[in-house]
Amino acid sequence: MGKNLKGKELGKGISQRKDGKYEARYIDVTGKRRSIYGDKLSDVRQRLVEAQYKTQNDMATYNSNMTVDEWYNQWLETYKVGKIKNNSLKEIRVAYRAVIQPYIAHKKISQITQMDIQNIINAEHQRGVANSTIKTTVGRIVDMMNAACNNDLIVKNPCFNLMYPKQSAHKYNVKERRALTLFEQKILLRELPHNQYGNMIRLMLFTGLRVGEACALQWGDIDLKDRTMKICRNISDKKISTPKTKQSCRIIPLGEDAHSLLCEHMEMYEEINKNQFVFMTNRGNYYVPNAVNSSMKYFLQRHNLEHINVTPHILRHTFATRCFDAGLDAKVIQAYLGHSNIQTTLNIYTHVDKKMLKDNISKLTFGVKMA
Repeated sequence: MGKNLKGKELGKGISQRKDGKYEARYIDVTGKRRSIYGDKLSDVRQRLVEAQYKTQNDMATYNSNMTVDEWYNQWLETYKVGKIKNNSLKEIRVAYRAVIQPYIAHKKISQITQMDIQNIINAEHQRGVANSTIKTTVGRIVDMMNAACNNDLIVKNPCFNLMYPKQSAHKYNVKERRALTLFEQKILLRELPHNQYGNMIRLMLFTGLRVGEACALQWGDIDLKDRTMKICRNISDKKISTPKTKQSCRIIPLGEDAHSLLCEHMEMYEEINKNQFVFMTNRGNYYVPNAVNSSMKYFLQRHNLEHINVTPHILRHTFATRCFDAGLDAKVIQAYLGHSNIQTTLNIYTHVDKKMLKDNISKLTFGVKMA
């Protein structure tokens, strides 16, 4: 806080020199210190306010030739590459190329307005894209624009007070997540071959593993004596990495079906070492998720089972549904699945059908007997 020659405080950044003139200091948009001089304190104060206002506005136009596309590349390289999972990086790139780039990539980042972001939302809505997907994409823009604010490329983030149109589940063909019925499950287990691929599918059904986790499983992760399995690896884009989240690294107990399957599967090998992958292709390599998905489609077509519509995620969903059917607590199921948030478990995997509603309503009573 500056003072005059008599020791009176004049305000932040303002002082009086020995020659009686007043001086106000501020930092301009380039980071350089600037000074304003004058004989009258009121005049210096007014000029300081004007300079600070101009500096704030100049922040938005500084480096004004940078387009959204140019900033996206810098932002991605600086804040994302090498700092997030490959799958997450891939999702950002796909969302940018498919949605963000066509609308605003050519615009200068300092000229992006709230209306530009709202137009993206409206256009995607017209294309029939679900609000959940649109919000995820807008979240990428928010992240990118926050970084632009932090680097003084824009004054404020344009992603504010956005509106998401109401959507009809019927109109937008929102599909309910499903699990295999007991009948479908029985057919699948009967038709699956007892080989590397078939046993991997069985294990995913019996344990709820993500497909990348099943592909990365090694014999050293399995303790058949203690009946436990450690999940500490994931395969994504043909590369081995750590699992999706901290909670995804977990040790789970093996149920009777999973334990028996692994004991049977072990007999396929003449000798085993702890670094050996549990499931291997004919060429001796580990499986990758895309190959598992392709093989599953081929298997269903070959056995005329396309109507079952099985995917690795449906296997995981089916495991969770069987856990709920068996009365397991949601926190226990969360630990099995490696979810970081209990709400994810409840939102995705709770399934109430008509029979469950009918069975449970019969348990409800208010203690009133009719005469």
